Amino acid sequence: MHQKQAIAHQQHSASMVKNNEEKPEVQEFKTYTESKTTLQVIRDILPAHKKRDTERILRIALMEYAQNSALHKCTINSVKTALINACRLGLEVGSLTGHAYLIPYKDKCTLQVGYKGLVECAYRSGNVVSIRARTVYEMDEFEILGGTEDGIRHKICLGDKGAAIGHYVIVELKNARPVFHYMSVEEIAAHRKKFAKGGGSFWDDFPEQMAYKTVFIKLFNV
Repeated sequence: MHQKQAIAHQQHSASMVKNNEEKPEVQEFKTYTESKTTLQVIRDILPAHKKRDTERILRIALMEYAQNSALHKCTINSVKTALINACRLGLEVGSLTGHAYLIPYKDKCTLQVGYKGLVECAYRSGNVVSIRARTVYEMDEFEILGGTEDGIRHKICLGDKGAAIGHYVIVELKNARPVFHYMSVEEIAAHRKKFAKGGGSFWDDFPEQMAYKTVFIKLFNV
């Protein structure tokens, strides 16, 4: 997210907190995120490189909660659990980073790690050199090579690209050949139909990121 977009997002989120802070659910979560006990608990479970960001992480979590009225219908304990699980992974919740999201499903809040969150964890493992995700369009020149030349050849069309036909992820590992996986838009749609909860509105909001995440998961079967 660009700097201007990030600033606009923060201003909007802060406004939503102020507008909704009188709601008992928001007030309860605000009290939780601002308590010294919570601050210490979250700081203790965050990885070393994220501990200094504890207050900011909690502040962003409050903003995400306040501006999503569907989360207010979830049990407060499920929201807390989702937040704690994100922090254990060293990921921030919300669209500002795209690392992880608080997703309401009926009366429960679930944590959904985004594509960027998976990438963050992969780099942090120390085994990954680079990760590239791309969308393939109708007018691109695209081949999947097998045999001894196992790989992908993708020449991107610079004009009218046409419709998207698939997505792929290439991961370069230390001391190993790059690995890759490709899925057609039909395969992605089938995966969404099988696994998306609550109608899959998250897929509607971030279709490309969800497609990349699906391919990444299939690549490592995680």
